Amino acid sequence: MFKRNCGATTSNAYVIAVRGSATAFDGGDDTNWVFLTDAGHTRAAWEGKDVLRIHRAAGSDVFLEVRVFRGMQIRYNDEPL
Repeated sequence: MFKRNCGATTSNAYVIAVRGSATAFDGGDDTNWVFLTDAGHTRAAWEGKDVLRIHRAAGSDVFLEVRVFRGMQIRYNDEPL
């Protein structure tokens, strides 16, 4: 997960991206993004080899929410802010 500054007239965006451990981080590579929100109260944890659980702030704006990515399941929980 990383925070992306989108400019002076917009709020920050928080991105969860999935990449292989041997792949260098590239915040501009949106092909690996699976979740995008305006809320920093977001966290992710692996539940198994092919299941990622994302805990997101209830009521936050969500701009991208992928459910299946490269054969992996992504599950979501809403939590109070």
